[in-house]
Amino acid sequence: MDFILLESIQMKRNRLLGKIMTEVRLGFYDCYKLLSASFSLCYELFKLTKADKEDLSLIDTSLVNYLLDVVEKTRGDADESFNYDVIRLILVLNEQYMMSGLNENLILDVLSQRIGTSDTFSANLIFMLNRSNDLCIQMLILKLLYGIFTTSSLHEYFYTNDLYVLVDIMLRELCDLGDTKEAQTLRDAYLRVFEQLLENTQLRERPYKKQETYKILNCLLNPGMRQKVNPTTKRLVKRIIEDWWEKICCEPQNRETTVSSNLSTSTTASNCSSSGPATPGNEEDVPIEEISTVISRKEVNKKIQQDNHQQAVTA
Repeated sequence: MDFILLESIQMKRNRLLGKIMTEVRLGFYDCYKLLSASFSLCYELFKLTKADKEDLSLIDTSLVNYLLDVVEKTRGDADESFNYDVIRLILVLNEQYMMSGLNENLILDVLSQRIGTSDTFSANLIFMLNRSNDLCIQMLILKLLYGIFTTSSLHEYFYTNDLYVLVDIMLRELCDLGDTKEAQTLRDAYLRVFEQLLENTQLRERPYKKQETYKILNCLLNPGMRQKVNPTTKRLVKRIIEDWWEKICCEPQNRETTVSSNLSTSTTASNCSSSGPATPGNEEDVPIEEISTVISRKEVNKKIQQDNHQQAVTA
């Protein structure tokens, strides 16, 4: 794998990536083990660098449909790793389209045509978000969710019960994320997706955990312990309160009730008050579409050098 990554760094255009995608499209791989290795390699290569238009031209609707069909066909497999390998590839392809500057995103286009026929994909997407501790995977999932919730034809892509699970996950993560720079970036991404989830889906008409959501949002504005609130977080939270709580839910914002009294009946929100977004101010407000999860070439070189050093030490 190190050789492949180094080759990708040195080559302006990765020929291996084009070769694999072409062979997948032509059906050269007739067993899951070969497919799994190919998909994992493509995922790592797409994570490594921004694909050029020639590489993206190898992706078409038939390939995206094929990947989604594979996810559905393997839903009952005892070993779920292959299923997740395919989903990770779909996620990083969505990331590449978001970075490309093209007007089309074949991942979203195909999903729009498969509402009700890609249930395993949507369910496992939520499962991965709930279980993954990988910041890159979480960000990739959030970026796809943002694309889904901001595309009118996909507003009802998820079942209502799945949306309830997403709300639970997001409320938990908003409270549990720490105060590192990476955690702050992830929290703001959750807030951007959360806003679209509340306003553009079935939850607009059927709110779920409305009061608890409002309490946690207030908690993010007032974390306690004299912690300063990141200005981007503050702006995002205020926008959700104004556009969702006041305009959609038609609820008044209670500016006189203290945060402690508001949160006294919510264990989740109480936990949130002790781990709020205590991040230095003047953070640049970066839209979720522009947050890149692609690993820089410098980072890859550094990782390879560290691995080589570790192998030399242990040899």
